[in-house]
Amino acid sequence: MVKRVSRFVRNLAKYRQIGAASGNFMYLLIISFKLMSISGLILLVIASVTLVSCSRGMSVKQINSAVLSAQKTYNSSSKWQDRERAIKSVKPFETKRALELKMAATEDTHSKVRVQAVMGLAPFIRDDNVKDKLILMSQKDREIPVRYASLKTLANNPDISMYGLFEKYTYDTDWLFREIAYRGIMGITDEQMNEKSTALLIRGLSDSQETVQITILKSIKLQNDELYQSIRKNFFIKDYEKKITLLCATLKAVKGYNMDIRVRERVEQLILHQNKEVRVLALRALKSEPDYVNRNNKK
Repeated sequence: MVKRVSRFVRNLAKYRQIGAASGNFMYLLIISFKLMSISGLILLVIASVTLVSCSRGMSVKQINSAVLSAQKTYNSSSKWQDRERAIKSVKPFETKRALELKMAATEDTHSKVRVQAVMGLAPFIRDDNVKDKLILMSQKDREIPVRYASLKTLANNPDISMYGLFEKYTYDTDWLFREIAYRGIMGITDEQMNEKSTALLIRGLSDSQETVQITILKSIKLQNDELYQSIRKNFFIKDYEKKITLLCATLKAVKGYNMDIRVRERVEQLILHQNKEVRVLALRALKSEPDYVNRNNKK
């Protein structure tokens, strides 16, 4: 038990990049589990919350002071630049007061301040009020950058309740919104949505903007025959071997599939491609085939 707690705290401290002072909290956690008393468990909770709350080596007191200072600046300044800097300064903080300040800033009159606010809400995305606010802003805010930042924050922390929103944005006329929407869809791994996601991703793989196609190819985890048919087409477009970015993304997407003879021949030829990344990805794609071992044993 003690070893598990110690390992957990070390990893958490490393992740949060907390300074040397965190050693005291590790000690408290370990002692708490050794004693297994009520007071020990209370210390465990306090230490854990403190570790989670700390950022950039700052103590809870320093964080509260920084948030309070930012709040005063935000409330008193008529200059949007000052308000933007204030919200930007509390972006890493996850305290209640920081959340309240960020939520208030989503109503700011200037779009750049609202952009910083919605970006800073990412750590609180599992809060239903925060999620609802971001969903609303991604659709209703009067400024495109704010809608985009809201959608991006959601797409970076997706869950199934956002699926309808992402699906809607795959039809948007702005390819930047379509790209983010597809990223959000691919981040939702609920098997119940696989059939619908397949249809949407197939459409995305034929998007008029190549950047959208590349984003899907690089991030797609879902694999099935329908998607394979859409992916393989890229090996037969004109001058496909010269479209390096698209080609590399396609090789990543085809990895793990049993390729048909025509595609495998194309991929084998790419092992001699002049671009090193293409050569490496082609070899990895071939070796990733489920039938690779059996095929080589027969030779």
